[in-house]
Amino acid sequence: MDKLLSPSTKIVLLNDLIFLDFITYIKGMFAIALIDKKLNKLFLFRCLNLFKMKINNICCIGAGYVGGPTMAVIAKNCPEIEVEVVDINQDRINSWNDNNLNKLPIFEPGLKKIISETRNKNLFFSTNVKENIANADIIFISV
Repeated sequence: MDKLLSPSTKIVLLNDLIFLDFITYIKGMFAIALIDKKLNKLFLFRCLNLFKMKINNICCIGAGYVGGPTMAVIAKNCPEIEVEVVDINQDRINSWNDNNLNKLPIFEPGLKKIISETRNKNLFFSTNVKENIANADIIFISV
């Protein structure tokens, strides 16, 4: 696997999956590489359509353990992209929006810092599901 990694490769760990070049993919790169740690296999997804389009808005459906932290990292690394995380659970959205970062619904090392740097700048949490889906260039489903 070391031969696959270049010095510029970005690695994002998420549960049992490892995303390679995930952030540059969002910025319009040709492919995304995904390693499934359980299966110990590498998957390469090519996306020609995204290569040609500029991404301005991302909507993530689901503000839980996957959606919230993943979108926070994307917002941090792609400040030119507006990231909306939506959920039908008002209490969960309220927790993400609380000024007291100790009340975040998820704990991940470094997450408080990322949320403080991105929330209400290019990272937003709401229950406006339909509106944000309609405005999105890419939709992630994390439920």
